[in-house]
Amino acid sequence: MYFSLVISLLFFDFAFAENQKSCAGLLNTKHEARLIEAFPTDQATLQKIIKEEKSSQRISEFLMKSFREESLKLKQQLKADDSKFVYDMICIGSGVQCAAASLVASQNNLKALVIEKSHLVARNFAEKDFKINSAENRTFSMHVVPGSVLQLAELTSQKYASSLQLATKIQADQYVSNIPVLLDTEVRSLVPYEGNVILTMTDGSSLKSRKVIIGTGLGKVSTKVPFSEYKNQFILTHQAHQNQSNQIFPIMSTDSFLVSLKNIKAQNLGVHLPRDIVIIGNGDGARIALEGLSEIALNPETRIFWVGNHFKTADEYIQSVAGWDRYIQKIIPHYEAGRLTGVDGRVEEIKSLDVNRYQIKIKNSQTGMTQSLIGDMIIDSTGYENVAQSLLPVGARRLDVIGNLAAQTAETVLGRQYEFNHLRVPIYEVGAAGGSLATETELSLLRNKNAISIYNTVPRTVALISKIFGFNLPKEFDTGIRSERPDVLNEENIMKKLKEAREKNRNQATDIL
Repeated sequence: MYFSLVISLLFFDFAFAENQKSCAGLLNTKHEARLIEAFPTDQATLQKIIKEEKSSQRISEFLMKSFREESLKLKQQLKADDSKFVYDMICIGSGVQCAAASLVASQNNLKALVIEKSHLVARNFAEKDFKINSAENRTFSMHVVPGSVLQLAELTSQKYASSLQLATKIQADQYVSNIPVLLDTEVRSLVPYEGNVILTMTDGSSLKSRKVIIGTGLGKVSTKVPFSEYKNQFILTHQAHQNQSNQIFPIMSTDSFLVSLKNIKAQNLGVHLPRDIVIIGNGDGARIALEGLSEIALNPETRIFWVGNHFKTADEYIQSVAGWDRYIQKIIPHYEAGRLTGVDGRVEEIKSLDVNRYQIKIKNSQTGMTQSLIGDMIIDSTGYENVAQSLLPVGARRLDVIGNLAAQTAETVLGRQYEFNHLRVPIYEVGAAGGSLATETELSLLRNKNAISIYNTVPRTVALISKIFGFNLPKEFDTGIRSERPDVLNEENIMKKLKEAREKNRNQATDIL
């Protein structure tokens, strides 16, 4: 079912600078200056990046060690007697939204818990290896979390941080909050009961909470291709990847593809990709997959078909991504090498022709025209499934929770609350799990136009937690504006800072266990 790995890869080719030169004529000076900040090529900066990322990795390992010890201790206590563990708030998912909720809970002495189905806090960023979208500028940061002690800029000197560094920041926020994380624990169902919620895990254990916050991000990796045979193949290969995460499969999501590349790189292995690669989707996931492909020594005959992208030339693509300069440096060389073809339209059908070879039917909704192409490998970047739908009783529906943000007076959507049998129940979705919360008008006035960015979602989560528990919004709410960018801190100073903040929160709160 999958391609064998071979020891022939040249991961991160430093000669990529030559590829950059080949498209230099297409970029103006402003673009070139930004690209150097996004993906530096000089050896001194590359060595600094490696050093900073290794430092973040060691900090992350320390934090995860603490989370694992706490999780093990709590599991033992729950096994002995789970009846006395009734919580004010339980968060599902250990990403940035639940870390922010934990900080608010800690500041207000709530008995809270985070439940994470995997072995990693902030797994969505920690497992992969890519540059995050929003830049860390001198006077502004898109990654500020109210109550956070550690800034992302203290982990990296670069304009665009790595996914690992963002994961480390999220882990640091969770650590400082003192709210424990129950790792390797998956929630099977949520049942409203006498004003509370009963959470049942897949192992049969259960917990009770006054409020449940679903902060699972975009949700479960899935596909939106409307063809059952392909969907089944997608599920099978995605499950196989969970057990063999250093392998390349013929069908992969962007998430699993990035995880495999990171693991292959860490093990100093090589990878052989087939000639004809099809990327489905025109969002950030597709672009990040293309960036990943630029890190691999591809066969000179490799062809990449990008379904959903109708830009046929490098010039057209550059015009289309004004303001998103970081995508240009890794994608334009694919155009310049003649290996990238944009295919306008949506996938209607995918059929298996023989071993690891697929026929893909695409329809252009505007013209009504259809076309077919053949691919040896599919990278599917079409979407995710809402996790809550599988946890709640049939018939539950989402309603908007309206309130105010600290940074604005007009009311807005803070999150979603579930209704069951015509009654609102204390189950809420925050961040990307709740969908697009900001209106188009709101987004047009904000610095980051991405509705599910940290900048746009975390303030809503903080405001929602404050609203449903009757707290005042944190006075230290920070919109991300700063007078200057902070210096990068060494590991010793970061750990000292985090331990002191954690101890301060612990002294201010009662023992939540």
